[in-house]
Amino acid sequence: MSEPENPPDLALEPGGRPRTVGVDAEGPGGSGATEGPARKPCRTGEDSDGPGVSPRQPVWAWSGVPAWKLAAYGLLLAAGLFVCAAALSAGWYYIRNGGVGYDAHAYWLAGRSAHPYQSSPGQRDAFLYSPVFALLMRPLALLPWHWFVAFWIVAESGAFLWLVAPLRWVWRIPVLFVCIPEVVLGNIYGFLGVAAVVGLRRPEAWAFPLLTKVTPGGIGLLWLAARGEWHKAARAVLATLVVSAVSFVASPDLWREWIDFLVRHGGDNGARVPVFLALAAVLTVVAARTDRAWLLSVAMLLAVPTFTGKNKDFALLAAAPRLSKAASPRRSALAGGRSDDG
Repeated sequence: MSEPENPPDLALEPGGRPRTVGVDAEGPGGSGATEGPARKPCRTGEDSDGPGVSPRQPVWAWSGVPAWKLAAYGLLLAAGLFVCAAALSAGWYYIRNGGVGYDAHAYWLAGRSAHPYQSSPGQRDAFLYSPVFALLMRPLALLPWHWFVAFWIVAESGAFLWLVAPLRWVWRIPVLFVCIPEVVLGNIYGFLGVAAVVGLRRPEAWAFPLLTKVTPGGIGLLWLAARGEWHKAARAVLATLVVSAVSFVASPDLWREWIDFLVRHGGDNGARVPVFLALAAVLTVVAARTDRAWLLSVAMLLAVPTFTGKNKDFALLAAAPRLSKAASPRRSALAGGRSDDG
């Protein structure tokens, strides 16, 4: 007696297990019928690892941002938080230890003293700038000290806010945090940055750095010369000479004291100053020839005679956003054009 035949729609797998015929999405009778065990459809968001993500995709795939970009953003965020925390810590340290207006106090005393060049560089209340700056401080020095330092902090804070205004808030806030130690101590880096920006169009503004920290002003003259803007360079030198001459007539003794002060203490900073000045000069020429005005802030920082990498020094780099925005393309004689003398 023969065994009954298997039904036509039922096949046996090896081992004798029945194998059903699967039907695809086209339904019964469709052309998509295939053999094999029926599969349960995987519905997105229920049996997968997350909404819209296949089980084999990374969990961050929902963002649509490549993993390397997410890692870069994370590093930038961590660096920004570190910078903000370090700047706040430094500012609080100065406030707690009586450092509010530490540098500004020297300017206030210089405006009240007939002989402001008595202290050596590095000492408390040492005044290093030209007699022009000392004479400018005399009206402000009539204020009581607390009013003077309040005015100085507000004025320099306003300078920094103006310098970083071209940045988006996500970048502006960390840069402003970098300026906190400088604002607390009350040096002139914010005003140097403003002078550099204005000096791109009005070269007379370079007289301010030339008559205060001196060498950063020389960086401005080198910038103009490297771009072939000789007329602007001449205007900057002439403005400096005129202001100096007026102040010399007003107080010749101060000028003699300052020159003697520079001769006595010119080598106090060691061999690093010539090295930094050479680096600043090279960087300035490169910046001028490639229209990268933002590099001026770096070159000026390197050219500061007392630059030692203190946290307050880096506030000068806050001028970079406004320098980049204010710069105009170079049209020098070497390029076959006429310099834009403003």
